[in-house]
Amino acid sequence: MMETSRERILKAVNHEEPSELPVDLGSTPYTRITADALYELNEFLGIDETVRIFDPMQWLGIPNEEVLEFSGTDSVSTFLDGARLLPRESENDLFELYRRPGGKEYLKPRDVEIEIDGEGNEYLVAGNGKRVMKRSPNSYYFDDYPLDYTPLEDVDDVSEVEEVPSAG
Repeated sequence: MMETSRERILKAVNHEEPSELPVDLGSTPYTRITADALYELNEFLGIDETVRIFDPMQWLGIPNEEVLEFSGTDSVSTFLDGARLLPRESENDLFELYRRPGGKEYLKPRDVEIEIDGEGNEYLVAGNGKRVMKRSPNSYYFDDYPLDYTPLEDVDDVSEVEEVPSAG
């Protein structure tokens, strides 16, 4: 008798051997798929749906039901706010269409600003207007280093800091 997804996951968590390895695609922020790979997978599967971005810095997409079924995942996401998984009618309030320099279109969170330079580099822009992360045209994610982002550059003493500045 074949085990259910629940039985496989419980066995794995309890360090028992399941009938087959449990599969997880997208049930946590750490098991997502890059949006570019998800875009290509949607095309391969004939799914006509714009990929929604979960994590702009890592450029992670939110897998749709068809992709989850194709992958045979044993788990589902329970993150509503964190994964921005809301009813489709709320989508226009939270997401906007974004076209990458190569022409691929994605739905990115409205509160994320991205600038593109003349060479096709993309930049995540902080709330103060400074570019804080860069993605080269052939990269799958934004580089995890600041670009001249020094939020404390005008601070002479720690007593001047009322709160830790964020990049967003």
